[in-house]
Amino acid sequence: MNPTLGLARGLIRLHMRLRGELEKSRSTEQTYVPILKARRLMQAIDGLMPIFGINFDPTGLRSIRTRRRVGPFEYGGLRHGILTTLRRANRWMTYEEIATCLLASRQVSLARERYRHFLQKLREAVLFLRRRGRLDAESAIGIRDGLTRQRWRIRARPIAV
Repeated sequence: MNPTLGLARGLIRLHMRLRGELEKSRSTEQTYVPILKARRLMQAIDGLMPIFGINFDPTGLRSIRTRRRVGPFEYGGLRHGILTTLRRANRWMTYEEIATCLLASRQVSLARERYRHFLQKLREAVLFLRRRGRLDAESAIGIRDGLTRQRWRIRARPIAV
C-alpha cells in the first residue's frame, strides 16, 4: 500500500472517531475531546484530503463512538487466558469455572452487571476458539435442555484452520 493512501485512511478513521465525539456530546455522554477542538480537527482533515488526491465526502462515513474498555483483559488477553486456564486445569470446565479462574488470576472482582457482560464476552471467545479448532465441547452445541452446563477442554490436537 502506498504511504499516502495509508495516511489518508488513518485520517478518515480519525474523522469518524471525531464525529462520534460530536454525537456523544449531543447525547450528554462523556467525551474525550473538547467539541470545538473536534470540529477544528475535522475541518483540517477535510482540507487535507484534496492534497492527497482523495475525493472525500464525509457525509457517507459512519461515526465511531470511542468508549472506555469494559473488561479486565487487554486485546487478545481473554482468549489467551481461556486457553491457559484450560491447559492448566487439564479437565472439563464450565463457563463459570473458567471465568472464576480468570478473574482470580487477575485478582479482579466484578459487579454483578459487569460480571454478566464479562461472562457473555467469555462465551463469545470460547465459541470463537471452538470454531478455530482449539477447544472441544463436551456435548453437542444447539438446542439443549437448559439444565446441563456446557463444559469445555483443550483439544488434544488442534485443527489447522
